[in-house]
Amino acid sequence: MTTRCYSGKAALAQVQDRQFRENWRRLFEACPWSTVHQRVEFADIWYSAYRAVFEPLLLTQEDESCGLTGLLALGRSRHTGELVPVGGGHSEYQVWLAEPSQSQQFIESALDHLVRMFPGGRLTFLFAPPGTPLQLGPRWRRRCEVRHFRRGLLSTIDDAAIKAWLKKIAKKSKLNQLKQLGSLTFRRVSDPDEAFKVLNEMEPFYDARQLAISGIAPFHEDPNKAPFYRSLLQSGGLLHVTEMRLDGRLIAAHIGPINQGQVILGMIAHSPFYAEYSVGTQHILMTAALMSQEGLRALDLTPGGEYKDRFATMADEVYVLTFFFRDVDAIIYAFRRMAIACLKHIVSTDRVKAALTALQQKRALIRPVEIPGRLLRRIQKWISHQSEFRIYRVPVSAAIPVGKRLCLRDSLDDLLHYEPSESWQPSRSAFIRTALERLAKGSHVYTMVLDGKLAHWGWLTEREDEAHLAEVRQTVPSWSPRSPITSWRYISIW
Repeated sequence: MTTRCYSGKAALAQVQDRQFRENWRRLFEACPWSTVHQRVEFADIWYSAYRAVFEPLLLTQEDESCGLTGLLALGRSRHTGELVPVGGGHSEYQVWLAEPSQSQQFIESALDHLVRMFPGGRLTFLFAPPGTPLQLGPRWRRRCEVRHFRRGLLSTIDDAAIKAWLKKIAKKSKLNQLKQLGSLTFRRVSDPDEAFKVLNEMEPFYDARQLAISGIAPFHEDPNKAPFYRSLLQSGGLLHVTEMRLDGRLIAAHIGPINQGQVILGMIAHSPFYAEYSVGTQHILMTAALMSQEGLRALDLTPGGEYKDRFATMADEVYVLTFFFRDVDAIIYAFRRMAIACLKHIVSTDRVKAALTALQQKRALIRPVEIPGRLLRRIQKWISHQSEFRIYRVPVSAAIPVGKRLCLRDSLDDLLHYEPSESWQPSRSAFIRTALERLAKGSHVYTMVLDGKLAHWGWLTEREDEAHLAEVRQTVPSWSPRSPITSWRYISIW
């Protein structure tokens, strides 16, 4: 057996080589734990889309009689030097390919090569799929941290059970009310050009939701993400795309990889303007029903996310494997994991992370020279302060018509350009989270972006019996019991 390592242009040349690609496909088919994220087509697209971010790295094991018997496809960050399995954050399942009888020999030999090339490094597989061989020799066993995670699956084999469940959930998700709003359609999108349209329309929905949950807007912050997915859609056969529209307007969509007769829950997004109708939940179940008709076995709900448990009809186990290239790093990591496990019994780690994130954001907005003045103003405010909040009332007939549109209404794209400019302003995540809640309740936002930054925004709430002004903790009732008020709040950070 011969283990080789290809990096940079040499690795790209191998990926483009016709014979090597064919050998890669044969090994993929022979490997029982392979997933779509180890396909040569997926690797080729990722290497191309992220060539400016990651340097390709291939480790192979070849036999003169059997050909390719092991393959580990990696990327090395050009900025940090970090090693990641092919696909990085875009691959839900990360693992090496090998013939079952050669797996241990290959992965240990590949890791030995990496130790010589990157001493002091580490390599994490997040997540290794079920069936991944975990047998290792004594040296690599003590350098490997294995963590087990539950993975839920929604079986789509029983079409009748899916339809019954769909009917049951439909009552809770107000599907009938949604249908009364207009023409509701749901379908699989196979044409690449139509899939591109779905991707473009769902981007702000997806970014807004992810920003509210994790503080990251994937498409907005990663310029390579959209081209990467467009290439996957163009390749055909790698992604499963579904859409839900109301009178032609996209209200929910899902794009997930097709993996060994299953579909992986990938990017699921829905319009916040229809959140009260549970369109996200409905879309997942309608996708499962469609998969049943197409002969696909299960919707892979992937590890993590408590909301997924209500959909799962069965479960199995996946792994996070972290290989340390030095013994001392493995020991330090093990002690850290023990310390974190002990702290979880004392204080919530989520609360600690949230507090540290908020503190870091405030520090980034405050310059050291401003600290004395801010401290003095805070002391003065603590002793005595007065706030003024003005309320104006104007009849609609007095509104001045404007010939040129100055603002956009209900633009999620504009909201994603928000950046706090003062320490008292909310973080991006908190701002978007509040905005989504308001939009879901029927409020409307008018926005203006200047020089790539959200400069002005105003909230309009129609026909409410009373308006709660959080800024001064007061509630303003309607001026007339027969005429609910329309409240408007306008904010400018420039």
